[in-house]
Amino acid sequence: MAIFILGGHQTDFARVWSREGLDISDMLRDAVDGTLAAARLEPEDIDSVHVGNAFGELYRGQGHLAAMVAQVQPRLHGKPAMRHEAACASSSLAILAATAELEAGRYDCILVAGVEEEKNLPGDQASRVQNAASWQGHEGLDCQFIWPAVFGRVAMEYEARYGLDRRYLNRIAQINMPVVVVLPWVPAIAMPCFRRISSASITARGTSGMRRARAARTSGLSPFTAVDVTTASAPAMFSAAWPMATRTPSAARRCVTAPSLWSEPLTR
Repeated sequence: MAIFILGGHQTDFARVWSREGLDISDMLRDAVDGTLAAARLEPEDIDSVHVGNAFGELYRGQGHLAAMVAQVQPRLHGKPAMRHEAACASSSLAILAATAELEAGRYDCILVAGVEEEKNLPGDQASRVQNAASWQGHEGLDCQFIWPAVFGRVAMEYEARYGLDRRYLNRIAQINMPVVVVLPWVPAIAMPCFRRISSASITARGTSGMRRARAARTSGLSPFTAVDVTTASAPAMFSAAWPMATRTPSAARRCVTAPSLWSEPLTR
């Protein structure tokens, strides 16, 4: 059975809704209306709704988000709606449930929305909220930010079992840090930027004089997260959908203090 995606919409990832006096319902309204417009559908064309959300109650005190869809788009009132929670896989499970309904022949057109607001709390409070996705009373770690520590321990265990070349970890950091294009339809622009260091990943040794191993122990993170050498540069390829005259920023190491090019996506 063939299943087709008729259209979709993504809100601006850089936008902090709470600073504008808005909440998760405004984010959901923007996503739902944008998706219907992109798919050229009317709300009456929708048979069923699935919403993925993990921490609505903890970040915003807002649950029952499946019913929220009909609140922000009243023409969806009466449509069966379900909310799915599976931590980072919440929206993936929403998609899975929607495809199961389509394959079963129960519905023909389903709206799937994923909504999460995690920028309205300070970092330490947000970390405690995220800890709700761990096994309480069983997986506690004595550190402030549990998930970086957890993934660091995974890396340490993997290294002990199979070996781990840190060059690959460095390469991942190199790919992830210089975010050139967030979405394929957002053009990258090169702009002048004066930075003391070019890499977003800074070694503890370089900033505090502390040895990497000790920095890892005191932070609760894996030694592999205290990267010695990182080089940030933009990929040399841009989306063919956006032909433009631009040049890729050259690699800039953290030991250089001078104006350089830093690629950023266009955001509202």
